[in-house]
Amino acid sequence: MNTIYPNEIIETFVKTYIDSSDMINKCHDIIEEILTTENPKLIDNLYAFINEIKSLPEYKTNYENEKKTLLGYSKRKSNTDRAIYYNYIWNPTHKNLSLGGRNIMFGSGVKMPYEHEGGIPKYQTITIVRKDRCDIEGGDYSPKTANTPEDQLIEDEKAEKKVDKMEIGTALFALAMDLMAIEIDKVDKILVKDAENSDDNSIEVKMIKKATKNFKEKVPLYSYQQRTAEEKLNKKKSIKLKYNLNRIRIPIEQKSGKVGYISKGEFVYPINNVRKMASNKNYVKDVPAQVKIKGELKYLDYQNSKSFLKYKSNSNLILHFEGCLSTFGKSVSPKIDRAYVSPYISKADEVPFKLAEMVDLDDGENSDDIEMSDDDSLEGVKDALDDDDNSQKHVKVIKISDKKEKDKNKKDRHIKIEKLSLENAESDEDDIFDDKKEIVEDTDNEQAETKVEVEVEETEAEEAPKQKPRKSTRKIKPKAQLV
Repeated sequence: MNTIYPNEIIETFVKTYIDSSDMINKCHDIIEEILTTENPKLIDNLYAFINEIKSLPEYKTNYENEKKTLLGYSKRKSNTDRAIYYNYIWNPTHKNLSLGGRNIMFGSGVKMPYEHEGGIPKYQTITIVRKDRCDIEGGDYSPKTANTPEDQLIEDEKAEKKVDKMEIGTALFALAMDLMAIEIDKVDKILVKDAENSDDNSIEVKMIKKATKNFKEKVPLYSYQQRTAEEKLNKKKSIKLKYNLNRIRIPIEQKSGKVGYISKGEFVYPINNVRKMASNKNYVKDVPAQVKIKGELKYLDYQNSKSFLKYKSNSNLILHFEGCLSTFGKSVSPKIDRAYVSPYISKADEVPFKLAEMVDLDDGENSDDIEMSDDDSLEGVKDALDDDDNSQKHVKVIKISDKKEKDKNKKDRHIKIEKLSLENAESDEDDIFDDKKEIVEDTDNEQAETKVEVEVEETEAEEAPKQKPRKSTRKIKPKAQLV
């Protein structure tokens, strides 16, 4: 298998369809500058250049020429009477194609295939898509907090360089996937055309004829790439996506349900945990990814894979492209052959900004805790009684009593609302009202602790019968933990 990287795909694409040596050299120079300087701002220049290439009459003419192509195809031996599988060949080397990439951010978490209806799926998918810088920054990729301003600058630079590499790596890989989708579409049309024009009675010809009869038109070609989406207000209308979505397949072994595949009689775990490889000080030996469930380590399977392969995880990938021809049409599936993943583990409450950006918010005022006034506390009670429907509910405060006491240098202020009346109240098990509700506001040692007790009395309605609490019969699945 011949692993090709995005810069090779892009340059070979330009060389294949453009005869101008100046344009070919320009493409090389742009890519070389991006890789050397690691300046993500140059990515837009590369995308603009490729779009310019595809708009040239020369490109359109050469693309129609079937002899000019980056790829070929070869039938695999393991064919059945229901489908024929193909490997794609990289023409410059005449070897099976695999695409590699570094510092690629996952554009989604793990998802089930559309056709999945239960049980062990044939595969799962994850999305690769170009990301803007603002979508990458934050969380795991925020700078660590240092003790001195000098050390903080160093941490800020480290974080910035990491985001630079991910922005460049993801953008280059996504561009290579764009060009591969264009090229595979061309190769698949040639494959179908060759089978249609064949006079033999081969399996391919039978499938082509049956597919043509089923669809009453040319054999449909299914791409791994999504370029448009339905408009929300008008589903019949499609809108062009800002960046194309590339769905990558995660192989699932059908008997065990584990993430992986069998090669030469042995099971292969394709997903590796880079963090574990780093802790072992060994980046040469693979460390298959595992998650902890009820204290026990488990290899990834179709049920727990989402706990490890998360949105925004950073990875080095090698994909294998596989084509399939059946009576349903021609499709292509980029599958993960090897993946080295640093899982994204940040929690939602972590600050996604640099220290310097947070310091800018400091206005120099005192940092004393904010005390809640009596008016605010009553307004809060009124707001809590407001429901989403249009029924009117009124709060009547009968008595407020203050009680102060000292406990370990704390002052507790109890505001007791002894009686409330409620008009047009409805008795429902999902109502937000109980017979008594307590709202407790915690403050530091020097602030008052406010306790509000609310009693609700229902008016103009008969007392609703008390309902027994329901017992949930739903089984809660144990949550997987990263290790």
